[in-house]
Formats: sequence, C-alpha cells, structure tokens
Amino acid sequence: MAQPEKNPAAMASVKSCAATDCAHNEDRSCTASQVTVVLEAGRPSCGTYEPSAPSARP
Repeated sequence: MAQPEKNPAAMASVKSCAATDCAHNEDRSCTASQVTVVLEAGRPSCGTYEPSAPSARP
C-alpha cells in the first residue's frame, strides 16, 4: 500500500508557547521550524523544547 503524501497545508501549527525559557519562544510564539510531541509519563510534552542561553551580564 502506498504511503499518503504529506500536505503541508493540512499540518497543524503552534500558535502560542507558554515555555518562556525556551530558545524557540519569541514573544510567546514558537519559532521552531518543526515541533515534536513526545510522551513523558503518559502525558504529551514538547520534544523540541530547548532551554534558552542565559543572558550575558553587563
């Protein structure tokens, strides 16, 4: 059986992000090119999360 083609227009998108310490979060919007959802202890979690680098001190 042939695999169905992926239609980018039909894929879901992330509208907002509450992980304010994530490197992909810009003004509560996700800027990652792709998002992976993983299960952690039976609950969905963002597998794309990456902690942001600490800001340099002046």
